[in-house]
Amino acid sequence: MMLAKALLLVEDDAMRRAISFALEAEGFAAQVCGTGGNLADDLVGGCDSQPACLVVDLGPGAAAEGIEVLRTARRKGSDLPAIVLVTAPSQNLRRTITTLDAVILEKPLLSGQLVSTVRALTCSEAGNLP
Repeated sequence: MMLAKALLLVEDDAMRRAISFALEAEGFAAQVCGTGGNLADDLVGGCDSQPACLVVDLGPGAAAEGIEVLRTARRKGSDLPAIVLVTAPSQNLRRTITTLDAVILEKPLLSGQLVSTVRALTCSEAGNLP
């Protein structure tokens, strides 16, 4: 039984597969529903089914795009819970992510950290207990 769908903006193929595997092993659906500007539209209703949360990986070369997608989605009215994965974020980047009402998870991730954060965000959104 799938609990909820997490929409992924993760450019690195190996990282995307690892995140998908971890989420799906715990009953979540993981889907890449668009990229770049299209993803921001997906977050405000253009996706096949409404995701429960967004996972953005600010990997090498993807930081600006990931932040911009989240910024655009917020500007278009999306209040979808978001998790931003980042390595050694600067204070400025931390402020930006916090301003966009997203949860910061620093890489390398601890065992189960992403899944437990997705569970907490999606259960609180649905009004369910984890």
